[in-house]
Amino acid sequence: MKLDRKLIIEKTKKMTLLYVEDELSVRTFTTMLFKNYFQEVIEAEDGEEGLIEYQKKDFDVVITDRNLPKKSGEELIEEILAMVPEQKLVLMTAENDRSYEILKNKSVFFLNKPLMIDEFDTLLTRIIQ
Repeated sequence: MKLDRKLIIEKTKKMTLLYVEDELSVRTFTTMLFKNYFQEVIEAEDGEEGLIEYQKKDFDVVITDRNLPKKSGEELIEEILAMVPEQKLVLMTAENDRSYEILKNKSVFFLNKPLMIDEFDTLLTRIIQ
């Protein structure tokens, strides 16, 4: 059951997000949206920078693009899960293929690009419940 957006934001506004995306225009626009939902949004432009940022603080949620330079989103997710198996992680991709092995982990969620607000609300409902 999807929660009302107001209730979702009420819960997520206490949360921190690490967002890893290599395309600057996509990262800039999406970060503006994410700041409406999360207390703090930290950005990284590739998988290696994402891992460095992740190791600096505790994040409630990590959203990463699949296709990144230096370290793919899947590699980043695997390394994070090795450190914190219960970390809530989201793999974002424009490829509408959900057969990635990493998605079998119950802590990993999938999100299509381009981002649709209703899909994002549904995803956040699953993460916070």
